[in-house]
Order: sequence, then C-alpha cells, then structure tokens
Amino acid sequence: MQTISPARELPGLRGPGIIDGTTQPGFAGSPIIELEGSKAGLAAAGLRIGSDSTVKGLVINGFDSGLWIGSNNRVVGNYIGTDVTGAIALGNGRQHPFGGLGGIVVTGSNNVIGGTDHDPGVCNRDCNLISANATQGILIDRVASGNRVLGNFMGTDITGTVTDPDGIADSGDELGNAVGVVIVGAGATGNTIGGTTPGERNIISGSWWNHVRFLDTTGNEVLGNYMGTDVTGTLGLGAGFSGVWIVDSSGNTIGGMAGTKLGGPCTGACNVIAGSGAYGVLIEADRVSATGNTVQGNFIGVDVTGTQGIGNGGGIKVEANGNNVRGNVVSASTGVGPISGLGNGVVIVGDENDLYRNRIGTDVNGVKGLGNLHNGVLVRGNRNCIGTLREFLQGKCETSALTDEPDQANVISGNGAHGVVISEGEENIILFNTIGTDLNHEKRLSNLGSGVVLSASNNYVLKNTIGGNAWHGVEVTQGNNNIIQGNFIGTDGTRGDLGNLGSGVLIADGNRNEVGGPPPVGSVMRANNVISGNFDGIVVIGGEENKILENFIGLNQHGDAAIPNQGNGVHLMGTILTTIEENFISGNGAAGVRISEGGNNELWGNSIGIAVPSPERRAGVARAVPNGGPGVEVLNSTENRIGLRTGGNIISGNQGAGILIRGGELNVVEANRIGTDREGTTTEPNLGNLGAGIEVTGGIETDICDNIIGGNHAHGILLRGDATLTTLFKNAIGTNGCHITNTLTELSLPNALDGVHIADSASDNEIGSNCIWFNGRDGVRVDGPNAVSNWITRNSIHANQGKGIENMNGGNEELPPPEGSLVLGKLVGTTCGECLVEIFSDPDHQGQVLWIWGYTDANGSFTASVGRPPSPGRKFTCTATDRVFNTSEFGCGFEAPPVDLEATKRDADVDGGALLPGDLLEYAVQIANNSDVTVPDTVLNELEDPLPQGTSYVPESITVDGVPNDDDIADGTGYEAEANRVVWNGAIPGNATRVIAFRVQLDPALQQGAEVSNQGMVLGLLKTDDPDTPEVDDPTTSVLSAGWGSITGTLYLQGRPDHSGASVQVNGSQTQTGINGSYSFEQLPEGTYNVTASMPGHLPAEKADVEVIGGKIIPVPDVILLAGDFDQNGVIDIYDLVAMAAVFGMTEASADINADGLVDIFDLVLVGMNFGKTESPWKGEPTVQ
Repeated sequence: MQTISPARELPGLRGPGIIDGTTQPGFAGSPIIELEGSKAGLAAAGLRIGSDSTVKGLVINGFDSGLWIGSNNRVVGNYIGTDVTGAIALGNGRQHPFGGLGGIVVTGSNNVIGGTDHDPGVCNRDCNLISANATQGILIDRVASGNRVLGNFMGTDITGTVTDPDGIADSGDELGNAVGVVIVGAGATGNTIGGTTPGERNIISGSWWNHVRFLDTTGNEVLGNYMGTDVTGTLGLGAGFSGVWIVDSSGNTIGGMAGTKLGGPCTGACNVIAGSGAYGVLIEADRVSATGNTVQGNFIGVDVTGTQGIGNGGGIKVEANGNNVRGNVVSASTGVGPISGLGNGVVIVGDENDLYRNRIGTDVNGVKGLGNLHNGVLVRGNRNCIGTLREFLQGKCETSALTDEPDQANVISGNGAHGVVISEGEENIILFNTIGTDLNHEKRLSNLGSGVVLSASNNYVLKNTIGGNAWHGVEVTQGNNNIIQGNFIGTDGTRGDLGNLGSGVLIADGNRNEVGGPPPVGSVMRANNVISGNFDGIVVIGGEENKILENFIGLNQHGDAAIPNQGNGVHLMGTILTTIEENFISGNGAAGVRISEGGNNELWGNSIGIAVPSPERRAGVARAVPNGGPGVEVLNSTENRIGLRTGGNIISGNQGAGILIRGGELNVVEANRIGTDREGTTTEPNLGNLGAGIEVTGGIETDICDNIIGGNHAHGILLRGDATLTTLFKNAIGTNGCHITNTLTELSLPNALDGVHIADSASDNEIGSNCIWFNGRDGVRVDGPNAVSNWITRNSIHANQGKGIENMNGGNEELPPPEGSLVLGKLVGTTCGECLVEIFSDPDHQGQVLWIWGYTDANGSFTASVGRPPSPGRKFTCTATDRVFNTSEFGCGFEAPPVDLEATKRDADVDGGALLPGDLLEYAVQIANNSDVTVPDTVLNELEDPLPQGTSYVPESITVDGVPNDDDIADGTGYEAEANRVVWNGAIPGNATRVIAFRVQLDPALQQGAEVSNQGMVLGLLKTDDPDTPEVDDPTTSVLSAGWGSITGTLYLQGRPDHSGASVQVNGSQTQTGINGSYSFEQLPEGTYNVTASMPGHLPAEKADVEVIGGKIIPVPDVILLAGDFDQNGVIDIYDLVAMAAVFGMTEASADINADGLVDIFDLVLVGMNFGKTESPWKGEPTVQ
C-alpha cells in the first residue's frame, strides 16, 4: 500500500489523462494507493480533474473534498471517504468545521461515476465505494448535466452490508455520507442516478440526511437503486432523514416502470427506498414551485421482494403542486423519526397531484398487510386525484369524463389508522381504489380506522371498493358538499365477508353531502353505491340537507340477493332535512331505515324489503329480501315525510312492521305501497310485512294518507300506546282502492288481522275516507276503555272477515249503533242526540258506499231520504258519531228493493244529408226501467248531459217523451247555462221508458271531418253504487262530412304565347285562365264533376268524372286547345279554310288564331295541322294531393 499525504492540494489535471491506481504493483482487485488529506489544509481537494480523463483505483480520504471533476470524465474503482480496506470511515470534509464539500464534486457534464463492469452484488472493478463523507457523497453542481452515477456503493462498507460498524450511533465510525447524492442548480439537468439493469444499481445507505437530494433542479432521474438497504435489498441500513428529498425542483423522476412489474420483485427502474428516519420521498416547494415530479414504480418501506417491511418514518410526502405518484409500494411506515407527523403512507399537502396504481399498506401483490402506522393517504390540498390518471380525466381532476374503470387503482389497505383522509381542501377525487381488502377483494386487509375520512368539503369518492375496515367505510366528519358515488362499500358486489366493522358510510355533523345519486353531467359511470355487509349501512348524525340517493343497501350489486348490514340499512340520528330517495334498502339485520330524534327528513321512491326486479321479470313482480326489523322506524322524531314527493316508497317483506312510529309529532306517511308490489296489485310472493303495515305507538298528529296497505301478517294499521290526533285519510287497507266494479279476487290484498286496530290509550284519532276491504278480521277494531274519541267517518268498509267496525272492552265507549227502518223510501231511525249519522250501502252489513249523512235532533231521531236506489239486494247500514267523536259499530241493516235501469242514446242530423258545420244535431236519451219497481223522482238529477265542445244549445228544444219542455229548470228539467248542460228530473215507472231529447247547433267554424262526442250521466244507473262515479249512457260520436276540396289545372292555347281568356267550367261554375293558362275551383263539396274548356277559334275539351275528396287538391291534367275551328262547329274542316282565306292578310281578330295581329300563313298552317280533328286532348288522368 502506498499513502500520499500532501501538505497542500496537489496540482490539477486539465486532461485528457488517466490516473490509474490499478497499475501499482501489488494491486489485487482493490485500491492500494491512498491520497490522504489531513495535512492539505481547509478547502483542499484530493484531486481536481478537468475533462476527458479517467480516475481509477485510488483511495481518497481526509480532504475537504475528495475529487473535483469537470466534463466527460470516468471515475471508477475508487474508495472515496474510507481507508484501503473499505471498512473504516475516513471521510472527506470531516475536518472542515462546516463539512466541506464531501466526496465527489461534479461541475461539468457527461461524466460517468462508476459503471456496470462489476460482479453482481460486489463492489469491484467499475464500482466506487463512496462513504463517510461530510456534506455529501456526490455533489452535481449548478450547470452539470448529463452525468451518470451507476453501480456504486455509497454509505456502506465494501461489502455493502454495514454502515455503522460498532452499532453505536454517533460514535464516529459511521460510514454513511451526510447526503448520498446532491443535485443542485437550475442548470443541473439530465443527470441519472442508477439505471434499469442490476449492474447500474447504486447502493445508497446510511446517509445522515438524505440518500438523494434535489435542490432547484429539473429533469433528473433516480432509477433502480437500493436506498436504505444493504446490497441484497433485504436488510435495512436507513437514513437519518428522508430517503429522497426534492426541494424547489420540477420535472424529476424517481423510479420508473421500465423493467419492472407491479406484482413482482423490485427490478428494472424500481428503487428500493427503505429505513429512512423521516420520509422515503419528500417533495417540497419552499421558495419556488416543485411540480411535474414523478415518483413511480418504487418499493418504499419494503424490501426488494416487496413482501417484508423495512419501514421509513413516513412513506411519501408531497408538499407541492402537480406531481405524480404511481405504481409504488408504500408500506410499513413506522412513525418513528426526527420530526412529527410521520407514520402515514402518502401525505399530500398541495394541489393537483396524482396518486394511482400504488400499493399502500400492503405487499407488492396487494394480498398481505404491511401497514403504515397511521393513515394510508393523508391529503391537505385541492384537486388531487387519488386513484386515477389525470390524463384519463382530460387533464384535470373532474368527474364528467368518467366512463369505465381503467387499471389505475391504488390498493390502500392494512394501515394502522384510516385508508384515505382528506382533512383540508376541495375537489379532490378518490377514484377506482381498493381500500381495506386485498387486491382481488378476496379477503380483509383492514385499515384499523375508516376506509375514507372526509373532514373537508366539496370532494368526491367514486367507484372504489371499500371494505374490511375496522371502523367505517366512508366517514364524513364536519365535511360539506361531498359526493360519494358508485362505490362498493363493505362488499365487492358479491361477497358478504368484506364488511366494514362500523358503518358503510358515516356522516357526522356534515351538511349537503350526497351518497349515491345521478352520475355527474356527461358521465355514464354507475352512480349508485352498493353498501352491504357492514354493521350499519349509512349513519347520519346531526347535520342537515344530506342526500342518500339510488343506492343498494344490504344487497349485492345486482340487487337480487342479500348481503346484510348487521344493523340498520340507514340510520338518521338527530339530523334534519335529509333526503332518502330511490334506494333499494333490503336484507339488513335490523330496520331498513331508522330515524331517531331530529326531523324534517324525507323518504320517498325507495324499495325497502324487496329485491331489484331483474330485466327478464315482467313489470310489477317483486320478491322479498326482508330487513330483520321494521321497514322504516321513526323514534321521537318530528315532521318527517315518508312517501310522496315524486313517488311513494315500497315497504314490503320486512320482518317487523312496515312502518313503526314511536313518539314524535307531525310525521306524514303518504302514497306508499306497504306489503305489496310497486303497483299495489299483489302481495305475492311473501311481500307482506310480518308486523303491522303501519304501527304508531305514542305519536302525535301523525298523518297517514293515500297508502296501499295489504298482505301484512298482522294489522293493516295499528294505533297503540298514547297515539293521538292521528289522521288516516284515503288509504286502501286490504285492497288497492275502492274500485267497486272489479271482482273481489282482483282487489283482495288482505291484512291477516284487522284493517285498522286501535288499542291502549290511542284516542282522538280520525279514520276518514279510507277503503278498508278484505281484511282477515275486522275492518276497524277499537279495543280498550282508554281508546276513545276515535272518529270513523266517510270510509268504504267492505268484505272484511269479521265486523266492519267493532268496539270492544270499552273502546269508543261502546257507543250503541243506530236503529232504523225504511218507510216509504225514507230511512227513519234513532240513536244518540245531536249525533252525526252516516248511511251506507253494502252487499252485506258493512259500509261499502257512503250514501248520505246528517245529524239527529236532540232526542236522537233522524229521517233521511234514500235518494237514488242502489242495485238489487244491497243493504243499508248506519253509524253514529257522538259529540266527542266516538263512532259506533254499523247498525240499521235493511235491504233495498231491486231496480234494473238501462240507458241508450242516439243522434241525428236534423237537416238530413251530410253533417256539416252549422247543422242542427238532435240527441235523444232513452232510459228504460226493466224492473217492476218505480224509480221515484229524487232530489237529485236523474239525467245530466253536458253539451259537447263545438256546439251550442238550441233554446226551447227539450222534449220529454215527445212533449216540449221549457228551458227553466225550476221544474227539474231544462238547460243550465252556467254548467252548459241539459238536466232532467222525473220518476220512471216499472217496465216503462222515458225519452229526453234536445238539439244543439254545430259551430260553423268546426273543421270538416271533426268529431263531436257526447255522453250523458244517468244518475239512477248506480250499478257501482258509487255516487262519485255514476253510470253513463251509451256514448255517441258524430263525424262531420270531410266537405270541400279543390280542382286545379293548366290550359294551353295552341300557337299562342298568352294562354289567358279561355273559359273553364265545372258543373256550372265558370272561370277564365290566366296568362300562363292556370285555373282553379275552390270550396267544392265532395262529389264527381265534369270539367270543360273552350276558346273561340279552338276545339273544346271535356274531362268527365273528376272526383273531389274533402280536404284534398285535385290537379287535372294539362290540356291543349287545338287551333283552327274558325266557325266553332266542333270540327276543323274545309269551311274553316275557306273562311280564313277570305280574310287572309287582314287583321281580323277572330281568324288570327295565333294572336300575332295578322291573319297569315302561320294561321293557315295551324288549320292544316289539325284538319279533321274534333276534340282537344288531355294529358293523363287526375291525381290527388
């Protein structure tokens, strides 16, 4: 070994030249010539090399800086900063109070430091050992460009396995450089650290600060290195601060996809960046921007296999705008280091950065957990893209361009806290990620917090799979206006073992957030979330105006099978003004929807307890996928609306009540289908709820209206506890409505027990205008001494298996029903004094049709006209309601006499012939009584016939059985001008017929072919017994004649340029041609016509049987009138020639056939051409336009 210890810096080599220590006798593969600088003084360099030179096989240590080089130099096989054994730290710059400039200083371009000629995993031949240097191992300074650093060991001993021989920190034997490589300055561009082959790989470890640092530079690459590990890439040797630090630098690349594949070991351009005290990669914009940097294809915090953790304090931090992090494994961050805030996989503090195709918290295959201590991703910035390529989004982080899922997803799983946290910023998008499961969604790799946490506003969570997390799938905490769409939350769409242990979605004190809903404008992406397999599906705590739209909650991605959330599908807790709209909420373990506290929430258009109909199923068929509790449960909440808006809910097949309301005030249940399919036409298969259709326990002023409630396994509606001031209005209970003409089978949707059941202390409730049919026990039952003042009024109660109304055990004070009988067409009876009496008609003894109502006198007596008769065999029943609104059971019961009426109508044109605008039209209505019973004249009109549009009544035209009747309606028959109708009142004796006729005049402005339709109402024909839908007479439709058409044509005068003056006649009507020979006849009635044409000096023409069609134009073919019939005898002969010859050369107009002002040879020629002809020709047959 030879040691050279100069007293001052040696002279430089301008170059070209070679300094080759390997030629020293005794060289056996490692350097034996040592330049030792302890005596050279401050600022001394071991060597200064100009250009085009080679420095090889030297040991350089103890100087302020070991080696300075200019351009186009090679530096190979040197030990810079150690002794000749490559094991003892004798770094350059250590003597300088500020650290000097370290190992190698590069001031020029196109230098190569190291090379690929070395044994695999061994630092020999081209490999430089650059270790223990203060400040940096290599400095690429300012204008130095195009330099390559490859195949070196930096910061370790010669074996590449040791950085701290004694293992004691700061003992002085550490081999790490302060910084491995520093590239600084705007002109330092195009430099490459490492490469894509194993021979180009640098081992850079043990650095006090960073392995690689970029300062104010651009366009450099760091490829294929092991940073922070030993030469095998499996043992951590670390760095004091961040592995790669990019400061105020843009357009640099750390790693790459060349020669590597996500899912295999770290090869090619992939860097291993592990064991750093702070971040694996830190990008900062301090004084100027740091944008366009790309960190791709690296293993950060794991070994070269990607399966074992060698954690950095934190993974990647981007504290700048517009950078790209893709295809990396970022895992096993420890949270231990020299600064606070570590332990996250990726931290973004900036705007418009992209993060996609990474494995964050897992191994390289995305199947094994190597979690970061805290969050997988933490964002504090705007418009960052987490999970998709910005170019895919047309250059910006927007949602309108989304169409289908590309291969851009991050796997963010296995982390110690949350998967993704957006704590500040807007318009960030989390898209296409897998969060909380393995890559293939086959098993849980739980983040120990929530999958996604939004503590900020106006952000997007789209099309992710978020399952297996220890807390919630998506957590919105005090965030507003966020959109969560198209995600699988708690499932991959098919599996039930990927649930989040908390809620699928939790919104706490956030406002105007949207879960699901229509896709963004211009996008065709799936917008609904599948939220299944979690503890609760969606929980909203506090906040206002949040929306839950079009999701599948508790179902698989097709909506046809359950993947239950263990608790509720949706739970609103203390929230207000939340909308739950058009979701399928089925298969959950407890309630489909629970609303507790809060109020003013809306729930409409949802299907709760049933599957999504498949496309091949016929419309209307539904299948139960029950929730384990009520379909909807409202607990001590006020002014919520369940149903209506644009459509009510389907709440069927649930294992509790359809709707359960406990406490609260002013809740509204409207226009829902409860226990049936969407159309309210069937309860099969198993669509009935196992409890009551609706149960109200203790609520105040609950409004229940316009619902169809059928097929439930208990009562249709149950009012219990102290439910008060409840209103039941226009509900169909046990049926789908009061369609009285339908058969019983078509409408039967029976609830198993009572249609309405009122018990306990439920009082002061109103049951009005409902259809309560076909139920398995009573129509309405009021049970218990405290269930009083329940008003049952104006309902249609029919065909229930028990009583229509039953008051028992003191219910409604068991008010006695009325007693009465039919006397001379009037119902006479008694009940309580000053009570309301309602009289019904029913085939049995319930109350299908409300007939009439009134009040009793003080003694309880009443008399009521039966009015128009019901159909044969029907019975009258009555109820009484006292002054405190207790309603009795049905009483009165007697049978109506049989009546059989039939009505027909005819119409006739009074003037006869075709029916035209302005004509008189007579209507005659015939009413036949085919029974033996006289139909009496009642207080009601027996006939009401509104006049058709386009007509006016002809005064004093009414006749009854042929006898004129005036228009004054004082006698019950006449014309009501205000209503524009004819009315008739009168009796119809048994087996007799009455005929009522009247006339109208058609509006002259009516179009030909218009239809005038008329249908009257014969109010005695109550085959339906429903006074709101009276029977009608047979309709008539009068069609006006299609009327006028037109004939047009063109006539040519042979030999003349002017074709005017010819005479054209159509059935006596005449016109003359214009200069071009055209003519027309307008407003011709439909029919057949003859068209004739004539002109002095020409043969006439006739076209017979031209058919005129109403509303059409009939073009007649062209005709040419042949010239030469001078004497007008119908033939061109010798007489015409003689007569013309007599005036030849004169100006005789009658002989001047061609009208040129002179009888000449041209006129004679025309006569000669047509000699012997008797008729002018037509060119073809008429057509229709």
